[in-house]
Amino acid sequence: MKRFWCACLALILAAAVCFAAAEEQEEKDAFYTLGDTVGDFVLTTPEGEAITLSVLLQKYRAVLLNFWFAGCGPSLLEFPFLNDAYHQFGADVAIIGITPYDSDEAIAEYREIMGVDFPLVRDTAGLAERFVDYGYPTTVLIDRFGTVCYSECGAQTGSDIYARLFAPYITEDYTMSLLITVIPGKQIPDPPAPDELKNALCPEGNDFSFFIPEGNWPFLVSDSGDHVVSSNGGYDSTISAVSAVFEAQEGDALRFRFNTSSEVCYDALQVQLDDVTQKTFSGENGWRTYTLPIETEGEHTVTFLYTKDSLYYRGEDRAMLSGLQLLHGDEARQALKGNPVFPQLLEESEVQLDLLNSSVREIRFWDPQGAVNAYYGADYYFLLPDPPTEARVRLGIGCDADAAYIDTLESACTLSQCAADRFGFRFLLPAADPDLGWGALIIHPSSDPYDPGIQICLYFETEEALDYFCLAQVPDPLTGLPIEGLTWDYMN
Repeated sequence: MKRFWCACLALILAAAVCFAAAEEQEEKDAFYTLGDTVGDFVLTTPEGEAITLSVLLQKYRAVLLNFWFAGCGPSLLEFPFLNDAYHQFGADVAIIGITPYDSDEAIAEYREIMGVDFPLVRDTAGLAERFVDYGYPTTVLIDRFGTVCYSECGAQTGSDIYARLFAPYITEDYTMSLLITVIPGKQIPDPPAPDELKNALCPEGNDFSFFIPEGNWPFLVSDSGDHVVSSNGGYDSTISAVSAVFEAQEGDALRFRFNTSSEVCYDALQVQLDDVTQKTFSGENGWRTYTLPIETEGEHTVTFLYTKDSLYYRGEDRAMLSGLQLLHGDEARQALKGNPVFPQLLEESEVQLDLLNSSVREIRFWDPQGAVNAYYGADYYFLLPDPPTEARVRLGIGCDADAAYIDTLESACTLSQCAADRFGFRFLLPAADPDLGWGALIIHPSSDPYDPGIQICLYFETEEALDYFCLAQVPDPLTGLPIEGLTWDYMN
């Protein structure tokens, strides 16, 4: 059940496709596919401006149609990048956002809230029925000849993605329709020479032999020349890597400095020693120093990988490295003592949540059909009548605070980025979502988002929010309609 909830929250926060059933086409030949010529259509903005395809094709070199609706999280996710593309390429490409579900009033409000500058319009021409096959958002590119050249379901989460999509269609010498099914990827940059890597990573020497593992994006030498930077920021499902081979004695240690600015957990700097992951760092880390022990004599390989998942990114989306050193004897032992020590008081890989405000009340649901557990599966349900509420997470001896993390409806961070005392890691719970009436906290004991040891907490700030949750926000497992007869009370 915890896996189900975690998957649901991941879809709410980070899904790249908002699946909504497209209406079955009455006539198969009415649906546009790659290579089809699009018939003329007219749409009208909430302000009354007419948008006509034939007019756009006379003025622009390409037209991009983005099918969305206001309740689609991935549409919200990609709009900032689409807006950047509009400002960068608006002279050559017309960008139109089309919703089949929202009113003119809702569109105008949504456009203002999202800060969208390109036109958003209601689908009065029934275009979604002819373009949207799998779900929303769907992006369609029509070239200057009126030909469907690209169509894809899913959020595009990078301004550079649109730059690569538009590139072949806005050139002066475009004379024949180019049909594509995949947006061209960025050319992987050439790797630095081994001596360049050594000078940037080992300013104090040490006998390392550097190389970039085959098939990976390289770490590149910074402009200042005193560190290296991952090169795959913004490119989903990619890895930047740099490796070094060295000879060590038993009891030696490997010290390095690192800096990350990334999505927590899903995009991370992994440190491997002889192909075994030793540490994982993610989120916002200013320059930090860490030391790995070397337990056996002989030749070893250390590899640093900045790994990215298939969804979106956070921060500057990169990892940086410097100051790699092989230490011996007392210097190695002292460096290992300098690693951060975090409170780990529980058994194995356990985590436990404590809420420290005295006004907190634990609640339970009277739920004959088990719908709350089926859809939310939380370990804790609380009423928090006096926000803000301070929380503390206690961690087991088998957990790494640099990998364990907390996730809310607003943000995520590793436990090592929280304030720590001798009992655990402290932070303030964000306010409950005003639209939902509740908030959620997920505690992950490792960097695996589906770790079976996760702990889930749902919290409410008013009894009225709890009453509304019981009336409207728990669907019947069979019908999907709001369940009847659900009530709550206090545990004690």
